[in-house]
Amino acid sequence: MALAASLVVLSAAPAAASGGGYVAGSPGAGDPFFPLAGNGGYDVRHYSLDLTYSKAQNRLTGRVAVFAKATQSLSQFDLDLRDFYTVSRVSVNGRAATFDQNSGQELTIRPRGGLRRGSGFVAVVEYAGNPEPVIDPDGSPDGWIPTDDGAMVVNEPQGSPGWFPVNDTPRDKATYDFNITVPAGSTVMGNGVLVSKRTHGGTTTWRWLALTPMASYLTTVTNGPFDTRFRRLPGGLPEYDAVDPDVQDDDGAALVE
Repeated sequence: MALAASLVVLSAAPAAASGGGYVAGSPGAGDPFFPLAGNGGYDVRHYSLDLTYSKAQNRLTGRVAVFAKATQSLSQFDLDLRDFYTVSRVSVNGRAATFDQNSGQELTIRPRGGLRRGSGFVAVVEYAGNPEPVIDPDGSPDGWIPTDDGAMVVNEPQGSPGWFPVNDTPRDKATYDFNITVPAGSTVMGNGVLVSKRTHGGTTTWRWLALTPMASYLTTVTNGPFDTRFRRLPGGLPEYDAVDPDVQDDDGAALVE
């Protein structure tokens, strides 16, 4: 959280009274195919994700901080989060906020006193549940897709709310940091640069940092017992290879040595 705060410059304004020009942010971003994807009334600058995944129970527990700026004076705003998660607590700028989870993927948040247009704010959402694939109209799965030994995480076009609260529209790009705790022996492949990994008490926490703003559908923290090769290329560019250990080339040799 401290790292995320240092990455995003916000000018938090005092809360103002609701009413008097304060409005509800739109529960959609205007996509004709997915009308509830994305939301209106704010612009996200950074997401800080702290997630723990128990493969044995297929249970994901999360605490996600959303650093944003209000583009309207808001009495309430929405984030996208699938309803197979239960939200236990929401705060805005450190103060408890009321919220509703609607059928589908709308999490409606009402900060105390509202948010003035142009002000920065930090919304923190705590939640847990059993991830399920998000099925597209063509029958293909998105989101957090449990596998025999971990999870494949792929989002295009509508999978991101299947694992974290998000403004799920390509119009609102943001930077990210990911702190993902999985059973020891599993590798987490995230976006950006691997900052650290620490093993303690049978679990390993992988930390990835992505400082180039990107659309939410590009995010991933695919995890499992991969064969890996992490190195730096000439010039310092990091290269990360991760291959399923059951995958071999035509001669029967492992693809990563």
